[in-house]
Amino acid sequence: MRCQCLVTVLIAGITFTLTTAMQAQQDRGSLADQKACSEQSAKVWERWMHENREEHWNDSDADNPGSFRSHYDPKSHTCYMGAFRDVYKPSTKYVFHWREVLDAFEGTRFAELLTVHDDKISDFDRCEIESVPCSSLGEFEQQVAKKYGINF
Repeated sequence: MRCQCLVTVLIAGITFTLTTAMQAQQDRGSLADQKACSEQSAKVWERWMHENREEHWNDSDADNPGSFRSHYDPKSHTCYMGAFRDVYKPSTKYVFHWREVLDAFEGTRFAELLTVHDDKISDFDRCEIESVPCSSLGEFEQQVAKKYGINF
């Protein structure tokens, strides 16, 4: 009797573990979906860097060329891409933050933040998430992580 109870508990534990692992995989989407999202985000980033290099990235004093993150949401079947760049120039105390979240396949923009300030001015030029204004870089990043799974 005792051995039979132990076997029952062991089977229940294995079943729970497998069910939990399968649910976690479904929550992330298939590996193929995640890979397609990552690859498409990389293509969008490279195209954007090439097309906008002269206008936005030709900055010899910049300490960060920027980068991107991607997250596939299986519930909405959306590939979220978060692109970002931060620049700090000690000589002028110039600080620039740029964040954007978009659908890497469709191109739809969901969120954008652009701030520029130095020792004389402080200005949030744009900060919105799905057309709703936000008030700070911290708020923007917190909401983007929660809504889109993108951590900058």
